[in-house]
Amino acid sequence: MADRTGIEWTDATWNPVRGCSRVSEGCRNCYAEIMAARFSQPGQWGHGFAEIVGRGDSRDHRWTGKVALVESNLDLPLRWRTPRRIFVNSTSDLFHEALEDDDIGRVFSVMASCPQHTFQVLTKRADRMARLIDGPKNHQAWHPRLWHLPNVWLGVSVEDQPSADARRRHQGLAQAPAPHPDRGRRRHRHEPAPDAEL
Repeated sequence: MADRTGIEWTDATWNPVRGCSRVSEGCRNCYAEIMAARFSQPGQWGHGFAEIVGRGDSRDHRWTGKVALVESNLDLPLRWRTPRRIFVNSTSDLFHEALEDDDIGRVFSVMASCPQHTFQVLTKRADRMARLIDGPKNHQAWHPRLWHLPNVWLGVSVEDQPSADARRRHQGLAQAPAPHPDRGRRRHRHEPAPDAEL
């Protein structure tokens, strides 16, 4: 997590969650999985969340499946007074199935408490995002003021056109498409398909 970042479309990163697991073909070359595995020695941020498997030329990086809310990182945006665009969970997925709904609600509570910032949340788990954002709020951490925050941009990352089409049903929640780096352009939700009649 950094107050400054080299990512051109954001100003800072905030990782209140660590760990992930592969959910689609787009996860095969995940930079976050590689980074977590590189920093997986005891005392490093990826320890227990990812590992390097194999030997020699057949080495690979793998998530362990462990996902956890990092309490010590939760309040970081509250300490930043200057407005920033903040990429949330640049090395994880806020809507991962291993997280409790209340953990996600706690992250949203922090975002609601920081109206000076714009939070950028990307997920490959569009179904869970839709269920939590638009579904019934039966959890203690969910309060009506947390729903549809004006300073939270929700997006669904896609690796190819078929995954964009499959995740399109959640277009009302996502403000912008998020193509996978180096995988080519994807049609925006309001852009007609090349074969559509105009």
